[in-house]
Parts: sequence; C-alpha cells; structure tokens
Amino acid sequence: MDFVLFQKEIEKHFLSKGWEKNIIHNDIYYSKNYNNYVLNTKNKYLFDDALLFQKLNDVFNSYGINYSCCDSLLNNEGNTDFLIAGLQLVESYLLNKKELEKKSLWLLQPVIRLNNLPLCGCEDGYLSSFINICTIDVETDIYEYISRLEQWISILSYLSLHISGLKLVLKNKTTVFDGVGVEFQYKGIDLGQANIYEINSENHKKYVSDFGFGYERLLWILNGNKNFYVPIFPNYEVIKKNFQYNDRLRTFTLLVLSGIIPAANGINGKVRKIINSCFEMCNNYDCNMLFAIEYYYNYYKKFIVPKYVLNTVIKIFLEEYNNYIKRFLCVSNCINNYSNKSLDEVCKKLILKNI
Repeated sequence: MDFVLFQKEIEKHFLSKGWEKNIIHNDIYYSKNYNNYVLNTKNKYLFDDALLFQKLNDVFNSYGINYSCCDSLLNNEGNTDFLIAGLQLVESYLLNKKELEKKSLWLLQPVIRLNNLPLCGCEDGYLSSFINICTIDVETDIYEYISRLEQWISILSYLSLHISGLKLVLKNKTTVFDGVGVEFQYKGIDLGQANIYEINSENHKKYVSDFGFGYERLLWILNGNKNFYVPIFPNYEVIKKNFQYNDRLRTFTLLVLSGIIPAANGINGKVRKIINSCFEMCNNYDCNMLFAIEYYYNYYKKFIVPKYVLNTVIKIFLEEYNNYIKRFLCVSNCINNYSNKSLDEVCKKLILKNI
C-alpha cells in the first residue's frame, strides 16, 4: 500500500476523533491526551496469566471473530524454521499460492524467536518463546483496517489500558512484503504491530492485515511496567533470579510438547542447543527444573495441543541431561571422538581408569 495514501487515511480518521499528530526524529505518531505516568497496580495480573487469558477469550468471543488453534510451531513455507508471526499462517495468500478468500480470524499463537537470544532472560521484555495475540484479515481494505485499529484500542481499554497511554507510530515499511503499518506503544513499551500488505491478484489490488501483540508484554504493562518475569516463571525461580536459564527451559518445553524433539542436526539440533545452553547456565542439575518444566507445560498447553504428555517431556529432558553430563565428562578428559551411542562405554572406561 502506498504510504502517502495510508498516512492520509490514518490521519484523517484519528484527527477527526480528537487525536493529535506529533513528529519526533522523523517518526510520525498520534496520541490523545498522552500521559506517561505509570499508576500503581492492584496485582490482579501479577502471579499468573489466568485473568488475562480469560478476558481475551471473552472479548474476542463477544466480537464473533473465529478462533484459529495453532497446531504447529514449524513454518511450512521455509523462510524461517519456526512460525514467528501470525502473518505466516496466511503467507500462501501473499505468495500467490492460494486464491484470496475473505476471512478474519484471531489466535493466541506460540512463537519461537531466537534472533535476540543474548537478551532473553537478561533484559525485561525479551523472551525466546512467547505468545502472539493475533488478528488476521484476508481481503481487507484500509477502512476495515482502521476499524480493526479502533477495535484493538477498545480491547486495550477493556483491559484497563487507557487511551491516554497510547502512541500510534506510523511505519512506512515492514520487514517483509513491502507493507506499511502502525506500531502500538504504551507508556514507553512496544506492545504490538498492526501491518497491512498489498497483493496483486488477477490485476486487482487486495490486502491482508496482521495485528500482533505480545501476551507477556501485555502482562508486564498491566503490572505497571514492573515484574516482567513474575507471572510467567515459577515463583521460586523469580526469587532466585534464574531468568536466563528459565527462558531456555521454557522454550525447550514448548518445542518438545509441540513434537520437536532434540537431535544432532537441523531444527531438532536447535532444540538440543537450547537445552545444553540451559545446563551450562545452571552449572548442575536441580530437581526444581522438573517442577519448572511442569509449570511451562501447563502454561503452553492452553495455546497449543501437546503432542506429548508431561511425563514424556520430562523423560526427554532427563535423557538430554544424562547425555550432556557424559559428553562433559568425555571432553574434560580430552576424549572428543565419541557418539551418543558410545558415551556409556567411554564413561565406563573412564571409571575403570580411575579405580
């Protein structure tokens, strides 16, 4: 979509609603009685996500938008290993592999993003796995897009995030498909993206919109921009500040329950790399890790149907830990020529050598 036309329609709508246009560092944004002050919260959302989960289901059901259940983390189109955005669920439309069919859907989509891994668990707001609250509209237009913007402003208000805390920042391009959009910011925190993409279909211009909001970031904002990890990590791990390795353990649990198990190569190799980095961070085995896996399993099973039961996920975790320790023992004894199948024999030889 042409950015000049996009900006014109956005500006006409929001200025007519009493919003103000602002320009800072070449960024155009719209706000209404903006107030950056963060209120003290009553901790309704602090210790878990149950209330947010319930409210989101209630409000979307009231709008009558069809819910789409995510059943996989893998991206079949192949431009990324894992699904990292709601747009990828309808990417075949954008790649002209399917006929455009008008539809709207919403979903709570588990997402894996490993590009900012060093920040995950080290800086508030960054996680290697999280939930994307997403609305998709196929064969939409600029007016339906603006209506969806207004709907999301109403949803945030329903969640007690007042319009005065919002900035709607215009984006003149997106990372894929040459789209344009709006970034939602709430009192200094990036909350979500609302993008619209143009498709040439049978010599006609048609559009797909993708609105994506961070579920965990929303919890963070609802808790007064504080205590990011409290509602998403077990309490005892928060007290010990074990944020980084819990981020990896959380992602490992999601990957395995979704059916992607550790192996030597490919996507499965990334699962092994994630859990090995977790072991390296925590130095030694802690039985609390099993309770944490159960916690993350119960968290994520609300959003995706598990391919494995909890006991199987724990068994896979323990097998990975067992092999990690054996490999560590071999490497520390300068034995680098081994396979997983030969690890037991190598360890037996080391024991006999030291008796």
